Amino acid sequence: MTKFDVTGLSIKDIASLGKNTIDQLSKSDLSRVTSRLVSAMNKRIRYLGKSEVGRLSPTYQAYERRVQKGLGRDGFYSVKGKDPQQLKDLYRQLSKSLSSDVTTVKGWKQHRKEVLDQIGYNFNNDQDREKKFWELYRKFQEQDPSYKQYRKEISDKVLSYIANEIGSDYTDSEENIKMIQDKVDELYEEFMGEENDEDQETGTSQFFTDGGNV
Repeated sequence: MTKFDVTGLSIKDIASLGKNTIDQLSKSDLSRVTSRLVSAMNKRIRYLGKSEVGRLSPTYQAYERRVQKGLGRDGFYSVKGKDPQQLKDLYRQLSKSLSSDVTTVKGWKQHRKEVLDQIGYNFNNDQDREKKFWELYRKFQEQDPSYKQYRKEISDKVLSYIANEIGSDYTDSEENIKMIQDKVDELYEEFMGEENDEDQETGTSQFFTDGGNV
């Protein structure tokens, strides 16, 4: 089998290889390709770890969780000891992560600013509370996929509610997650009640007109 040549390929090119290409690679080629992504991802993690703001990012928090679980090489990604399927899984995971600007220092800072400006909240340099905010925000989105379908008016209120509820002793327990979910349901019902009132006047629903997109 001809050796897969990665010479001249950027990280973006490697992360964009199709499923058919990845499935046809030998284990050694798959390891070399994935290793390039591993190196790029670990580099982003190190850069994020150099600042307090960077350490608040979901990418860096995921790294800290890996450290706590004893995964990888001191929490960093590695291809060592992985079989072909594990290499493919790691390739897909990292190709998705590396395609997101939020995993870069610049992209994360921009995203953080947009979200906090959006909800009009300032943590006043309370890094611990803000870290809990992003942890809970991530976990809530993972457990409630329908969250992304809510109108912007609802998502803003939910984010603001999360920010205001978090105290220094706050944890992302199932009980607290449920509390946030209940609040979302309450906000949604309120919003739809207002929309129904508008429907009676206009005959249309802006929520469904917009496709329910945030």
